[in-house]
Amino acid sequence: MTRDYLFKVEIGKCGQERSYGDSFYNFKVTSDRSEHEVKMFCMNVLHKGYKKEDMPNPFAGEVLVFQKLTNNNGDKPDFLSVNKEETYKYRVRELFTD
Repeated sequence: MTRDYLFKVEIGKCGQERSYGDSFYNFKVTSDRSEHEVKMFCMNVLHKGYKKEDMPNPFAGEVLVFQKLTNNNGDKPDFLSVNKEETYKYRVRELFTD
């Protein structure tokens, strides 16, 4: 079985916001895939990130925001209908290191 996944990624401001500060990575992702698939794509492919309680060490990327920005499919999408594209905001922070 072959599946095609299409994610449109808009890269926002990334890197340190000030000298000797933490690094922040900002993305907007648009896709017709499920919210779970988009979140896994963001956390494992775009920029590695973990929920605070799941971080393996303090220097692993911490997911600050994963939020749906649009609601094109409604609150309860019809199971048989084709999903419309949704846009999500994804933001990760990495602690400053020397």
